[in-house]
Formats: sequence, structure tokens, C-alpha cells
Amino acid sequence: MTPARWHGVVLAGSVLLGLVVGGWAAVAQERSITITGQVTNATLGGAAPADLPITLHVFSQDGEATVYTTTTTFDGGFRLDGVTVERAESAFARTVYRGVTYTSELATLEPGRATLALALTVYEPTKQRPDVRITRLRIVLERVADQLWVGEHYLIGNDARQTWIGSPADVGERRITLAFSLPDDAQALWFDGPGLGERFVAWDGGFADTQPVVPGDESAEVLFGYRLPYRDGMDVTRAFDASVDSILLLSPQAGGLSVAGETITPVGGRGTTMGAAESYVAAPLAEHQRLTFSVDAGSPAAPTGVAWYEIGIGLFALIAAFGAAYWLWRPPGLPAEAAPLVEAIAALDADFEDGRLTERVYRQERTALKAQIRRLLRERPEEGR
Repeated sequence: MTPARWHGVVLAGSVLLGLVVGGWAAVAQERSITITGQVTNATLGGAAPADLPITLHVFSQDGEATVYTTTTTFDGGFRLDGVTVERAESAFARTVYRGVTYTSELATLEPGRATLALALTVYEPTKQRPDVRITRLRIVLERVADQLWVGEHYLIGNDARQTWIGSPADVGERRITLAFSLPDDAQALWFDGPGLGERFVAWDGGFADTQPVVPGDESAEVLFGYRLPYRDGMDVTRAFDASVDSILLLSPQAGGLSVAGETITPVGGRGTTMGAAESYVAAPLAEHQRLTFSVDAGSPAAPTGVAWYEIGIGLFALIAAFGAAYWLWRPPGLPAEAAPLVEAIAALDADFEDGRLTERVYRQERTALKAQIRRLLRERPEEGR
């Protein structure tokens, strides 16, 4: 995808999102409240989180309005008086503990409320890898001319009570948490957000992630894509640096591409915002176990103009930025409760682009907010399915 076309997709999505979430804006009414909070160290035997820097972000419908700072007391508590807010605003707090950023849930500042309590949980870091697993893997496939375009989206969990900060690597002072292989003939690698040399580093036939993995079912997210030379009946083999709980493969019906494999089961078509798609599930995998599947008989999409892969992968990445990539293949629309979270992500994006946040803080805060949106979507009734 060309940079100009990608920016066009993102801009169009941002404009549409603004129209969706702008409908619930209310007339601003300035008022002040008191915000209290508690930081808890959830690692067994972990130190009390005293003297930690706390940053409170307060959001309006138009983005971030105010930032407040304080520090925790000896027992991890904190208090901010006179926080100026407006109707329908929201807020969350963040702290940095032993080099890792942690955030609270995003809370809505309801009209007439005089106080708000926030909770943050921190963990001790570990250099010995805990039980890190890929909880969900989504692979999107589309043939375009003589190329097979592949998009892969990972949700990663950490079942321990410590934050995995990675193993030492020969990449300066950086540590790597998970490695991702690539097929030998992969080309045109792209990432959702910072790529090689930033969050990711080149590593042993692929790349590796340097972002810490905090405890939680879906506490980290990786989204990337590439293309392969296409031939009928070609095999694609993928290997993983962790066990994989759930695998879904998707291909647009318009392309006529079929997917098969020893552990692959077709589960039928499903409607998407980009048209109908065929879907397949694969059996769970143990760490380092390989997934092999073949693709065949696909009618090539047009190599010029706006091809499905450009729109589909662009939308795939865009929705992932709002924390719902694996819900791409569900009926469209976000629940109303997600609107403040989306606004918070948009404000973080603006702060990062303006240089007010480091890349590490930006990615970790964004991941935490997206995790909250995923939880909202999982709790949403599945109508019409």
C-alpha cells in the first residue's frame, strides 16, 4: 500500500469515527472534583508502590483536556483535589514502575459526581520467561495478481503475576520478549505502528518484539503483514514462539481462494464490512509447533486501482488501532461505552505525534486502552449470529 493511500484510509476512518462518537457530545459544564487512587503491587512479596509518579489524563469529547501529576504515599495511595472537568468527560491514571508503564481503567466522570476513585495494579518485572501464550491469532489471506497478501494479528497473554521484560539480545541494551518468524520469500513487511528499529528488531529469520508483556489474557498485541509469490497449491508454514490457543483464517469469497490443511477446518462464510469472507479454524498449537496450510484456486484480484487487500488490510490495521481487530468480521459498530476509550486513544495518538510521549509509554498506554475495548466487545450481546 502506498503511503498516500494508507494515509487516505486512516483519514477516512478517523473522520467516520469522529462522526460516530461525536453524536453523544454534551454541552460542557465546568466543575471540579477530587480524584483518589490506589496503586497495588500484585506480585507476591512485591514492594509497596511508594513515591511513584502518577499522571492523570482527563479527556473531553475533543481529546485530551488536562494532565495532572502527583506521587503515591508510603502505602501506594494518591489524591488530586480541584481537578477541573466537564460533563461527559473521562479520565485514567498511569504510572511507571521499574521501567514499565501501567494504567488504570478509563472512568467516566458522571455529571454531579464529586469524587472518583481509580485503581492501578503494578507487577515486579522478571527476566525469566513466564507462561506467555498467544491467546488469539487471526490470519487474513488474499491473492492479488501473482502475489499472496497475508495479514497476521496476535493477542498475547501472560498467566504469571510478573511482567515479562524479555531476554537480553545483541541489540544494544534492549531485551526481546517474543520472536516472530517470516517465510523465506516474504516481502514488503509492514506493521501497525512503529516497526523495525523502533518497537521491533530484526531477529533470526524474522523479527522480535521488545515491548514488555504484563499479566493478563490479552495484554499485548502485534499486527503485521507481508506478501508472498503466489502459485496454485502453494504451502504456507508458520512457526510460533509461544503456544497458540485459537487460530482463525479468513479470505474474501470474491477472490475464490480456498484454504486446506491437516488441522484446518472450514467453518463457512460470514459477512463483513468488506463483503463475504470464507473462514477456517485451526487446532491449537504447542510452543514451536508449526501450522501448515495450502492455498489454491484463487481468482486474482485486480492489480490496479483500490484492490481488496489495500482496503481490507488497511481497515484491518485501522480497527486494530481501536482495539477490535479480531471483531472485524462481526457486524459493525462499537458500543456506546467504548466511545470515551476511542477518544482516549485518539488523544494519545496526537500526544505521540507531537512528541509529548515516548514511544514505549505511548504503545503501553494504547495497548491498555485497547484491551478495555476488547473486554467491552466480548461482553456485547452477539445479535444476528
